[in-house]
Formats: sequence, C-alpha cells, structure tokens
Amino acid sequence: EFTPSELRRWARHYRRFLQKITLWKRCRPLLKNPANTGRVAELSATFPGAKFIHIHRHPHAAYRSNVHLAREGLVVFQLQDPPAAKLPADDAVDVRFEDLEQDPTAVIEQIYARLGLQMSDTYKRRLAVYLERIADYRKNRFTALEERDRRRVDAAMAPYLSRWGYESPHDVDRAA
Repeated sequence: EFTPSELRRWARHYRRFLQKITLWKRCRPLLKNPANTGRVAELSATFPGAKFIHIHRHPHAAYRSNVHLAREGLVVFQLQDPPAAKLPADDAVDVRFEDLEQDPTAVIEQIYARLGLQMSDTYKRRLAVYLERIADYRKNRFTALEERDRRRVDAAMAPYLSRWGYESPHDVDRAA
C-alpha cells in the first residue's frame, strides 16, 4: 500500500541494492527472500521480465517450521496480506518443496526450462559440487501436530492443501 512516491523510492533503493550485489559478477541475481512474496507485483513492475519461483511446502510442515522459528525469537515481518500479482506464465513457476528436496537437480533443471533460462555447463558443475557438499544436511525434525493444531491448520490452509495437491494432511508426517 505504498503511495506512488514511496513506491518510486523503494524501487530506486532496491535497484541500488541489486546493483551492489551484482557489481563484480554481471549476472542475473537469484534472491531467496520470503519477504519478496509480498512484493511480487512491485518487483514485476520494477523489473519487467523478472522470473519468480514459488516453492510451496506442505502446510503442516510449514506450520511446524514457523512455530519453531517463532520460538527461536525471530520477529514476524509481514504486517498484512499482500495482493496477488498477475504474472505472465513464463515468468513464474510453482515448485513443491518436497520435490525439490527429493531431486534438486531435476527440479532446478525444470525451473530453468519453464522460465526459459539457460543453464550453463559451469553452473551445472557448481550445482553438482554444492549438492554434494550439502548431501549430509538434515533439516529440523518436529513431532507430529497435535490433533487440535492439525484441525486448525487444516481449516485455515484447506485451499492450499487442495491447490498444491497434498492429498492427505498426514503425508507430511511421513515426509518430514
């Protein structure tokens, strides 16, 4: 809900930020910033042709992870729900976190293909080295949701469970 003046100022500062992080390597930046989820419309308008990857996760896993995050003392940054952006189909891709976790190379290749981006051989080699380096990483494990919490999450997240193809709310307990 920026005023036009605030939006211009924000865009100017964001462009400057991106110039700084790409100063030495003139390449397209890949930003992993959950706060940008609420800025998709502004980012798309400010950077025509920008590509967007939305990685969704089973709502139960996301809920448990966020409860953990809140308990660790991080503040919530979003003060309101952002309006949805209308993006061209070739500028956005939706990815299941579980698929990315299962076969990151194949999913990243699919992302590049669906966004019309080229994967260089150098990038493919660097990706393979990176994935090998983190092969032993284990994400946080959480106990199953209590039935009361499960019902609340299911009620609040029902449209997303359906939209993203999570057939059973219990799938996450086996996958997480």
